[in-house]
Amino acid sequence: MPLYDKFDQKIPRPALSDAPNIETAMRDLLNGVVAQTVLIFEQAADRAATMSGASAPVVGTLTFLRDSKRYELWDGTTWKRVVPQSASGTTNVSFTNRDDHVVSVTFPQAFSSVPRVFVNISSSAGVTGRWSVRAYDETVSGFKLFLYAWQPGNFATWSGVPITWHAVL
Repeated sequence: MPLYDKFDQKIPRPALSDAPNIETAMRDLLNGVVAQTVLIFEQAADRAATMSGASAPVVGTLTFLRDSKRYELWDGTTWKRVVPQSASGTTNVSFTNRDDHVVSVTFPQAFSSVPRVFVNISSSAGVTGRWSVRAYDETVSGFKLFLYAWQPGNFATWSGVPITWHAVL
């Protein structure tokens, strides 16, 4: 009858009273340790194919998916991203004689659900100080920037003004 580790993680180790069997002892030890490390898979489909039946995940199983470069944790029902998904960037905006302007932005990689998006005019040069920006029409693949003058009819011309954005789940 095996004994278990001192951290109560249920990792078996052989007892002196056990019949000698190095193969069984090492298999049980290895399976106990590997189940509690980060398991690495190429993609979620590979993980699903491997982690079923006797190898099904248990609450707390941690995996890393190479294709999406992310860690996921099994909560007993579903795989949850360990680190929030995020993306950020800068969009340079140019227009002529406008008091509002819309720009579509596409995320470098689609999100698993619609993220929160934060935007900022990264300049106060010239007329940009009298303008605001907000994000709207957010989707998993992008959003729209709405730039507008504080006072309607306050027409301006922009050339390559940077608008920074950050999206996070």
